[in-house]
Amino acid sequence: MGVEEGERILIVSGSPRRRQLIQAGLGVAGYTALVSPTVEGVLAQIKAQKPRLVILDIPFPGEDGYSFCAQIKGDPTLARTLVLALTPPDRQALGHALKAGADDGLSKPL
Repeated sequence: MGVEEGERILIVSGSPRRRQLIQAGLGVAGYTALVSPTVEGVLAQIKAQKPRLVILDIPFPGEDGYSFCAQIKGDPTLARTLVLALTPPDRQALGHALKAGADDGLSKPL
């Protein structure tokens, strides 16, 4: 189960710089990169735009990215959407993301 060139990938991150860097890299690689600065309204965006992968930056200031990941995976219409969690560089954060349903995780630099 992977992501093919040309498929949509949604980047959910509160960091404008991180969104821009990831979006640029995905565009060069041939993916269609969509972005959202918050988790507000993202479930509806996922349902409407049907990205193959959600890159979820955890944590969000003032929001719980782990709970949002669990919401994606708990919705029967979205359960097959892949989630890559960008976590702080510690095993505990990655463990929480995987427990919440993320398909994989990647530690982000401080």
